[in-house]
Amino acid sequence: MATSVRSATERCRYIAWSRDNGNAAEGTFTDRALGTYTLQYTTVAAPDAATSDTGDAATGWQDIGTVTYTEALPQFTPHLRHRFDVSSGGLPLDATGLRIKVSDGGMDIAEIEVNTAALAPVVPVLPTLAISLLAGNVTVSWTGSGDLEVAASVNGPWICVPAAVSPYTVATSEGTMRFYRIRQ
Repeated sequence: MATSVRSATERCRYIAWSRDNGNAAEGTFTDRALGTYTLQYTTVAAPDAATSDTGDAATGWQDIGTVTYTEALPQFTPHLRHRFDVSSGGLPLDATGLRIKVSDGGMDIAEIEVNTAALAPVVPVLPTLAISLLAGNVTVSWTGSGDLEVAASVNGPWICVPAAVSPYTVATSEGTMRFYRIRQ
């Protein structure tokens, strides 16, 4: 399958493809996604199905790399859209065409996107822990989510402080050492 950009080179950073993009209105297509996908590019003018697989982008198709989907797992759905970087050394790849070769004629790709915008990754908000001593009391406060845990040693064992909310105040007794942390 060839996706010609046009006869002038374009800067390509990403390619994404899928059997199904998760749009239930069109149906769900989970079949024909497993196998090896070989990504190739070329810089020849007006590439098409007759363009040779030469291994040199200046004279034909050159491999960028391969992606192999061997099985569906709970944390990986091979039929859904996956986006891959096709840049070289962090710079866009100059190409007149990109193509994806599949290892089996029974494989199917329904959607191909070039230079797609990345979905913003979900960045967890890490808690910030602050401990202060005032009038014989220790106050432990934190931002973000998580449960307060306490231990007599930095190596544990750590015990969850039930129903602790920030700020959490503890009366100190001389000679008693405690360590606190937030566990997500």
